[in-house]
Formats: sequence, structure tokens, C-alpha cells
Amino acid sequence: MLLDREFPPDVRVENEIEILREEGVAVTLLAFTRSGRPQHETLANGVDLHRAPISSLVYKSSVACLKHPMYFNFWRSAVRRVLASTIVHAIHVHDLPLARVGREIADEIGVPMVLDLHENWPYMLDVAEHTNSWLGRLLSSPIRWRRYEREMVTAADAVVTVVDEMRSRIIALGADADRVVVYQNVPDQSMLEAVLPKVDGEFFTLLYAGGINIHRGLQVVLDAIGLSKQQLGPFKFRVLGDGRYLSRLRKQVTELDIERLVEFAGWVDQREVIRTLAEADLAIVPHLRNTQNDHSSPNKIFQYMLSGTAVITSDCLSLKRVVTETGAGLV
Repeated sequence: MLLDREFPPDVRVENEIEILREEGVAVTLLAFTRSGRPQHETLANGVDLHRAPISSLVYKSSVACLKHPMYFNFWRSAVRRVLASTIVHAIHVHDLPLARVGREIADEIGVPMVLDLHENWPYMLDVAEHTNSWLGRLLSSPIRWRRYEREMVTAADAVVTVVDEMRSRIIALGADADRVVVYQNVPDQSMLEAVLPKVDGEFFTLLYAGGINIHRGLQVVLDAIGLSKQQLGPFKFRVLGDGRYLSRLRKQVTELDIERLVEFAGWVDQREVIRTLAEADLAIVPHLRNTQNDHSSPNKIFQYMLSGTAVITSDCLSLKRVVTETGAGLV
């Protein structure tokens, strides 16, 4: 497996590894590290984990990888170092950026390449802050990324997506429908052990768990709390997660004078999320409608459902479908 981020954590990757292990597949995973983590270790679940130390310059060059070879060259070298002492029977690439490297290496050693698309990468780059600066627009081309995605989904031997809506989008790009499968971001069955009985707290608790950026829509929830703060009884909005947008949300909470109603608890692992849901009366997925969120399958909605917590979600297409089909809550 190739993963161009720190690992752990990554809930989707961890769950897929468990499924593969149950089928008797040994997993070697190559990620990077920017924080001096061990370059090689065997995890408790048996994964042979390699980490390639990455400099700030190479890390930042990822945005320009379709125009400049630095980032891809870093990964080509890192993969070949691992393969010098490891026999593999398939290359499993997580997300779009490393697809070209995965395809090249797979062809070199004569094995299939699986492309696992967690996100709509071209769209995410199109709306990201760092690619909309003058330098970002110079280094990253939305047209090139869309062309690259089309090329890679047709070049992969198999494509894994997160939800039916994403599968349809990938097929529309030209991928063979028989090669595109869906693995939703559902919790591993072992997470059932973390489910606790519901408890009555002193507050009505609304809970959000997940990443924090402008597209997650948390700012809308805070605005709603600000508008209704005089009418709310004992109430707490608990946010489990982290991200660049967190500082802006903290500022918004102060400006709205709702500090007593909002708690930012930081990042916790998925097992702790499910435990914490025992104290929640309602859980929320307030994602804003956009191309990415209409075709996403967030871990949190399935964690909420596993715990038996009612869900309130925005009207993003895939979220609306899941909640409506399962009766898990309200849109």
C-alpha cells in the first residue's frame, strides 16, 4: 500500500487492512513522516510499516507534482527501497496523487495496481486555499488534475471508491464499470466492543466527529447556536476533531458569545469516538453541498449509526441517500 501522509491514523486504511488480514493477505504499507517517527516498524496488527522521511520542500512540492518531477521522484525512490527487500503481489494506491507512481512500479514488477479514491481530488484542489493563491495557481492546474484523474482511473486494474455516487462519477470518466467497486467507510466489526449504553447527561449533547475545514459546515452550526442561544436550555455542542479551520471556529465561538455552549475536545481515535457517542443525544454531519461532499462517505455517519445515535445531516446527495434509506435520522 502507498499512502502519502502520516500513518497511523487513517480510519479507512486501518479498516481495509483488517479486511485484507482476515482474508489472509499480508500488508506492507509505505507512508511518509515529517515528525521523525520510526522508519520501519511492525504494527500490532502485523502490518509491515515503512515511513519515508520527507523534507518540507518535497512535501510542499506535491501540489506541483504534475508539473515538476520532485514529488514523484521522491516516491519512486522510496517504493524501490522497500521493494528491494519485499515481495509484493499487488500495488494498492490510496488517493489520486500517487497513482502514476503506483502504475509505473506495478508495470515494472508485473503486478496489478489498485487505485483507492477516498476523495474527489481534482475538486478538492480546485477549492483549496493553498491552490487559489497566486503561487498555487502557478503550480497547480485544475485542468491537468482532471485529465490526470481520467487517465489514472482508466489505467488502474481496479478502482475502489467510497460510495455509489462516486462510483458513477468514476465510470463516467471512462473506467470499466466491472473494475470499479464500492467500499463504504463503515467501522470494522471490532468497533462493536466500543459501543456503550446511552447515559443521561446534564446537557442535551449534539456531537460532531471528524475533520475540521470550511467545507464541513461547522460554522453554520455555530451560527445557528448563536441565533438560538437565548432559547436553548442545558445544551452542549461537542466537537471531536482537528484541522486548520479550528482557530477560525474558536474565534467565531468567542464572537457569538457561546463559549459555554461549545466544547472543542480535539482529535480522538475511532474507538473513543464511538464510546463518547454514548453521551450524545444527537449527532450531526453538516457538510456543505459541493461536488466532493455530494460523492462522499464520511466515517462519522457510520460511527453514529453503530452507536445508535440519531443523525441529522445536510442534504449532500450521498448523505441524504444513506440516512433516508436506513432511517437513521433526518436530513
